Amino acid sequence: MKNQETRLRKLRDIARKLETGQGVDTRTLKNWLCEHYQTYLEAWQEQQDLREELKHKPIAVQEYEQRLHNANFYNSRAEALEAKGSAAQGNFEDQALNEYAEALATVQQQVQANPSLQQWFDRDVFGSENDEVHPAPGHMPLPVTSRSNDNRGGGILSRWQTKTETKLQVVEKVIADLERELGERTEQDEKEQLEKKLGRKLSL
Repeated sequence: MKNQETRLRKLRDIARKLETGQGVDTRTLKNWLCEHYQTYLEAWQEQQDLREELKHKPIAVQEYEQRLHNANFYNSRAEALEAKGSAAQGNFEDQALNEYAEALATVQQQVQANPSLQQWFDRDVFGSENDEVHPAPGHMPLPVTSRSNDNRGGGILSRWQTKTETKLQVVEKVIADLERELGERTEQDEKEQLEKKLGRKLSL
């Protein structure tokens, strides 16, 4: 078995390289992760499965996407006509509002019937205390695959990691385990690391 202190030093070096975008070859990773290299392989397989899953969007999400596209079209037409001072603006505004309202009502019914659909949207389709949802541009749930600037990136995409991020996550976990084993990680260290991830202070 490798000297644990040497292994810890090598893994810290690997973590620094991954954090700065440097490549770490498979042989090095496998050599110092030891039995945990299998954990990395399993984690990366989950990422590949996620990418495959994203290629097969549920019919309900596809239909909502089309309704949202239609609503956005009418809204864009209304904005263009407003800029020209056209009286026809109101008709397109009404059409857009109807499309947004029908799309939102339908997707809420579908998610209520099948909660697993929620993961395909960037926010709670029913809204939340800090994220109001209503039939209007910028306030509609978006499919996680949307390229809109309003996409919050939540849902199923919250599990998305690059290959480098997957490697780093496993390496950091093994480093933490070794630090605890060697008495180099205290309860305060754990608390500070969690605070860093959450971006806030934790009460004692």
